[in-house]
Amino acid sequence: MDDISKLAHLLLHWIEHNRSHESTYLDWIQRAGESGRQDVAVEIRKSLELSHGMSRHFEKAVELLKGGRDV
Repeated sequence: MDDISKLAHLLLHWIEHNRSHESTYLDWIQRAGESGRQDVAVEIRKSLELSHGMSRHFEKAVELLKGGRDV
């Protein structure tokens, strides 16, 4: 496997990894809020939003790598 194919594989893995944590983050956002720690819930939500942004950039990188070809 060449480096570009490996990178594409890693990017897809990172996207899935980010998505796999989403429900856990949402659960803890809710728990923190219910425990009266809305300040903590806000910070976790910001992290979730950053994770979504990372995934969008990873998806864009995959598309750029493909450039009309299979990777």
